[in-house]
Amino acid sequence: MSLASRLIIVCLFNWYFTVEINFCRAQPASLLDSAKFWQKNDKNRMFGFAILAKNQAIENDQQAELAQAYYFLSDGFLARSMIDSALFYNKLAIEGNRKYSQEIDVVQALNQKGLIYSNTGNYDLAWEALSDALSLLKRDREEIPEDQRKKLMQNVINGLGILLIKQDKYHEADSLFKALLLDEKNLPGYVRMFVLGNMGSISYYAGDLDNSLKNHRQCLQMAIELHDLQSEVVSLQQIGNVYYRKGLYDSTLHYFSCALDTEKQLGDKIIRSQLLNNIASVYTKLGKPALANEHFLESARIKEELGDLNALAVTYGNIGINYLNFENYEKAGYYFRKAMAISLNTGTQSGMALAYSRMGTLYSDSKQYDSAKYFVLKSKVLYTKLEDPYRLMLSDIALAEIEQELGNYRESLDLALIGLEQAEKQDAGFWQAQARIAAAKAFFKLGRLSEATEVLKDALNYGEREENYEILGDVYDVLWQLNEAKGSYDLAFKYFRKMAELEDSIFTVQKHQQVAELETIYETQKKEKENLELKSENEINSLKIRNRNIAIASMTLVTTLIIISLAFIIYLYRKRTRAYKDLVRKNLELARLDSEMLRGAYDIPEKMKVNFQKAGNEDFHKDLDLAERFNRYFTEEKPYLYSNITIEDICVVLNTNRTYLSRAIHAAYQKSFNTLINEMRVRIARQMLSDKKLDHISLEGIGEMAGYNSRVVFYKNFKKLTGLTPSYYRESVKNMP
Repeated sequence: MSLASRLIIVCLFNWYFTVEINFCRAQPASLLDSAKFWQKNDKNRMFGFAILAKNQAIENDQQAELAQAYYFLSDGFLARSMIDSALFYNKLAIEGNRKYSQEIDVVQALNQKGLIYSNTGNYDLAWEALSDALSLLKRDREEIPEDQRKKLMQNVINGLGILLIKQDKYHEADSLFKALLLDEKNLPGYVRMFVLGNMGSISYYAGDLDNSLKNHRQCLQMAIELHDLQSEVVSLQQIGNVYYRKGLYDSTLHYFSCALDTEKQLGDKIIRSQLLNNIASVYTKLGKPALANEHFLESARIKEELGDLNALAVTYGNIGINYLNFENYEKAGYYFRKAMAISLNTGTQSGMALAYSRMGTLYSDSKQYDSAKYFVLKSKVLYTKLEDPYRLMLSDIALAEIEQELGNYRESLDLALIGLEQAEKQDAGFWQAQARIAAAKAFFKLGRLSEATEVLKDALNYGEREENYEILGDVYDVLWQLNEAKGSYDLAFKYFRKMAELEDSIFTVQKHQQVAELETIYETQKKEKENLELKSENEINSLKIRNRNIAIASMTLVTTLIIISLAFIIYLYRKRTRAYKDLVRKNLELARLDSEMLRGAYDIPEKMKVNFQKAGNEDFHKDLDLAERFNRYFTEEKPYLYSNITIEDICVVLNTNRTYLSRAIHAAYQKSFNTLINEMRVRIARQMLSDKKLDHISLEGIGEMAGYNSRVVFYKNFKKLTGLTPSYYRESVKNMP
């Protein structure tokens, strides 16, 4: 770099900080105040002012101010994942603040020390630092103003709770906070609120979602009464998290949106970026990728502005998951690699482990199972080093599913059972169910049907108890296949029907949940009114009149909301009915087109011929000739109408082998032989069901005529291709003019 270039950079650097300092003269009064001002909203600016404050304090021999500057420098290094530097300056901050009796700054530095050690997995040292901070706060001293004591107490208690949860010590955490709640006389209201919030988080991670919801609702009520906006935002966010775990995404979106609206009064960019990230995740589940990406990218922009690289990597990973859910593997891989690059740059092992895990998910979803196994194993190695039992459990369950796809059923079973054992140790009900499902699939493939059925019982109970539709859907899917293999066709049909009806069940449950919430709100308000009436005998009459009016207004509001909810449900029902009618008309039109196509042989279209050339096979002319012979035989002889037809049978007729014929079929039709057979059978069945002259033939008869020897398989394939069940389609055709 030339001397002129260096001078320009120095001038620009000095100009930048001169502008920043002049700007902050209209804001905080000193360099330390400026660092504090930017601490939440821009770590880079905070770090710059901390450096200036340190230099100024050294120059003027201001030891107390120097200790405070060390605190901000430590925070800046922590944001950059430079742990050694963060610990070095944190130690200087604690020593300096203790020397000059700056108790509030000592507490902040100890809390910071706990956070640093917690992030690096040194939980004993983190616990020691946070305990020291809590001891200082419990002392009745005038050095710390009450409002600042309140905020510091919240940070320390939250830190202790998070620390215990990270170590999966749910019972110890629960005991700690229950002991705090017993001391009601000496426990300020805001501390009680923080404790309830942490207990809600503990129940959440332990899988007790109903208790978690109860605690967070109590915490929200106290936050509203104390006019604590930040705690109100956090409580709304936590309630949303519980509903997300339950799979009730409409309720989740409602609470996250309320939290985001309340946050606008705070102006806290860190919380805002978290909420935007959460809302984006809900939109992903609701099948709205554009809205999800909009919120993810806004969250990423804020995190980049704050200089929070680790959080930015997490958000990039979430964007990748959004694309992955909609099978855009190229975009998903792009954002997963961006997240991996950031983690490599910052040297964050937990970030690298998460990035490897997500790459494993990408390759698993795109059916590249060898690559998926490679990345999940890499993530497992890192999680072993980090001593993270929760993530190790997830890795084992993921590997169990991958080994199953690779056909290694014995290995899959062993991994699933290890994952189940780990999940039971951590009281992780959801992952116990996932591990049981993976084990059941392995038992099924190994022919151990009774064991597969037995291991699924607890998973089914969990899904029904927690109303978790993701688990129930997977359990029903395995159960109908198990019972079909056993020959229990009545049970197979029962579970297959439950699986098909699950989407409608989700819709109904969400509406019931909304009505239940309205009733809870009404009951809460009613109890509060009753308590107010007991305050003074002289106010009883006036309170009765006032409360009666409020009750009437509340009942009117609740009734109105219920009517609106019912009207909305009716609207959605009619909308769905119209959609089904449109689907019937579309299938009827396709049936008419099928009748023309099925009359005789037809030539391979030009666009299909191009596929042979793209395949890069020098003998593509031979493959094309074979495909044309197959096409002619397929449309003239209609072998798909025979239930026991195989590709080997057709190879004999066409005088070829399975490899050549499979390659020719795939190049011509872009699908496998079995897929093509099922598609043609469904087309034949749809054509027959569209013909009112054949109404006297049963659905089973139609299925047999189309080439199916199993009613369950016929129903499954017909629904998959047409979007409708055979019975619904036939009845709808009957009622059409």
